[in-house]
Amino acid sequence: MSRDLPGNLNPETGYLGRFSRKLTSALDSAQVILNYRDAKSGQTLLEALNFGRDQTYSGVTPSQIQANPGRIPLNAFIENMFPGLKDFFVPGSPTANFVYGLVDGYPEEELDYLHDIDRGDCTTSLGCNTFFQQQYSYMPTWTNAANASYNALFVTLRKRFSGGLVADFNYTFSKSIDMGSGPSSGDKGLAGAFIMPMRVRLFSGICVRVNPACEIRSVATN
Repeated sequence: MSRDLPGNLNPETGYLGRFSRKLTSALDSAQVILNYRDAKSGQTLLEALNFGRDQTYSGVTPSQIQANPGRIPLNAFIENMFPGLKDFFVPGSPTANFVYGLVDGYPEEELDYLHDIDRGDCTTSLGCNTFFQQQYSYMPTWTNAANASYNALFVTLRKRFSGGLVADFNYTFSKSIDMGSGPSSGDKGLAGAFIMPMRVRLFSGICVRVNPACEIRSVATN
């Protein structure tokens, strides 16, 4: 939409949108079972991992946990599914030791930590490889499960001067969301696990949300 105003001003605004579905992307068919549900507590593995991340973001340190393991509230999933973590790092509950190991060596790397305590240390109640495949830990499979969207609002204010001189001020507010940004960033376009692929639907790696620009140009006149 545009309109001519007094003073040789011309404001213009508009919307631009693009939506893509069934894009090619790789899913890890051997990824951890994030929606595994503990029958006793009713909680899922994903909820337990989110609990661990919340504790990490709270700023608690390994020394604080070692001095007072009881400062970490009990998590029913961890208590039921990881009994082998009791007194594993420090004297205390499985939950306290779960958080201790996470903040001590795996901050923001929950899946790597889970891999070690499940496949390596075998601390789960069901034995080794409860959450991971026994034969392999990574198997990319190409699918058409990805999608993307782009929404943008753009505003232009144009000023015409004598002698054919034109000045433009442009402002764009946009948001680009996709699953992996693989083809544009040069990596494999890994979208995530088959079980919950939409969990990696985030801002694109090429997303520029605010983009102001100014242009002055000369337009030929008769």
